[in-house]
Amino acid sequence: MGWGGAVRAIESGFQTRAIEQAAYQHQMALERGERVIVGLNRFVDPDEEPLPRSRSIPRSKRPRRPRPRVQGLAGRAATRHARERLEETGPAEMNLTPGVIDAVKAGATSARFPIRCARVYGGHDPNA
Repeated sequence: MGWGGAVRAIESGFQTRAIEQAAYQHQMALERGERVIVGLNRFVDPDEEPLPRSRSIPRSKRPRRPRPRVQGLAGRAATRHARERLEETGPAEMNLTPGVIDAVKAGATSARFPIRCARVYGGHDPNA
C-alpha cells in the first residue's frame, strides 16, 4: 500500500508512529535485558552516582552566560598532571577509561586525548 509520497506520509503521522514504535521496542528490549548498554542496564558500578537527567531546553530559551576563556593556573596544572598520569599508566594498563575520566574531571578537553595517546601508542597510519 502506498502512502502517496513523503508529504502525505508525514501529514498522516506515519513517520511519527514509526519512530514512537521503534523507541518503545528499544526501551522494552532494554528493560527485558535483551539489549545491553554497559553501565546502564548491565555492568553498573554500584558506587557511581547516577548522572542527572538532562532536560532539553531550546537554545532560544537558554540563559546566556559568558564562558570562561582561560583556565586558572591551578586548573591548568591539575589538567597537565592528569594528562601526564594518563600517559604513564597507558602502557602498563590497557584500560584507559579511569585515566580519561580523571583527566576530564580535572578539566582536560577531548581534543588532547588523541595527541597524548599518539605519544604513548604511536599514531594511526591509514596507509599502513
